[in-house]
Amino acid sequence: MCSQFFIPHFRTRDDEFYFVVDCPVTQKPLPFERDPSRGRVPYPAVRLILACAYCQEMHKMAFPKVSSVLVSK
Repeated sequence: MCSQFFIPHFRTRDDEFYFVVDCPVTQKPLPFERDPSRGRVPYPAVRLILACAYCQEMHKMAFPKVSSVLVSK
């Protein structure tokens, strides 16, 4: 199973949870999808293809470590 996300300028909102992976080049957090479970349900183990706003590259990640993060001010 493969999920693909092409979100070069993903916008987050304060006080919302998002699934995040680290950019393999810059190590900065890369949010790619809202987490409606608020951290209670882990993201399924899938391959991801993400457009990175930090280094401007497409990252193909085989089963990356995905975290759920609360965005706040």
